[in-house]
Amino acid sequence: MSSSLARLLFALSSVAAWQLPPPPAGGRASRSIRMDEERREKLSQLFGAQAADKLAPRTKREAADAQEIAMLQEGIQTLDFGATRLIDVDMAPGPLETSIEPLLEASELLCVRLDMPLGMLLEEITLPPAAGADAAANGTVAVAVAELFDEGSAISGGVRLGDLVRATTAVTMAMSYPAWQLMLGGVGKPTLQKVLFATAGAPFDATLAAITSNSAERQGNGQVVCLVERGGPGDFDRLREAGVSPISPLSRRPSAEGAQPDAG
Repeated sequence: MSSSLARLLFALSSVAAWQLPPPPAGGRASRSIRMDEERREKLSQLFGAQAADKLAPRTKREAADAQEIAMLQEGIQTLDFGATRLIDVDMAPGPLETSIEPLLEASELLCVRLDMPLGMLLEEITLPPAAGADAAANGTVAVAVAELFDEGSAISGGVRLGDLVRATTAVTMAMSYPAWQLMLGGVGKPTLQKVLFATAGAPFDATLAAITSNSAERQGNGQVVCLVERGGPGDFDRLREAGVSPISPLSRRPSAEGAQPDAG
């Protein structure tokens, strides 16, 4: 089976270990925000959350962002394209940041927190050039939801056929520096932490491995946060041409009854 048609049923498959690519360099403002969050986290560990908020108060923008992102725990939520910050992700050392630009013309960016197994089948697809684009332009490679199964959490969590997976949490080994340990002259220690893995330009197998790393079997917490791009009706023709069948919220969702896992 070619890589462009490779599939994975997350409820039943296993993927080899992966290595996280180096994170993109952020701007001065982004580094400042991270430093402020790290300072608040250290103060919170030492003196409690209320004292941390008084000693290092958030700006109005940061407070609004934190409140908005925290609501993601309650279900699927619409985000803005561009710079994205996720707060309060379990196992994450602090806010998780990425930047996502739309691949479709009439799409929206959604964030959803799901328990594993997910019960969804992914395919690597090539989106044809948008209408009006140069006829010689190459298509865009993306990871799309090809099937949904009743046994997993994705279908009840609001994921739909045709959604493009743009980023996912992943578990990796990294150094942790607890504030109390540093104050006593100690050093950091390696711990399993969650990071945000962007799928754009990443090998398909690396995307699958990043998602499965969240499972309890791989020392994750059995929960994954995904950022998905959902096309509007104006994008359906491009998605169908790429080999996936997007559905509207009123469409009947497929059942996994009688379905067999893809062994490829």
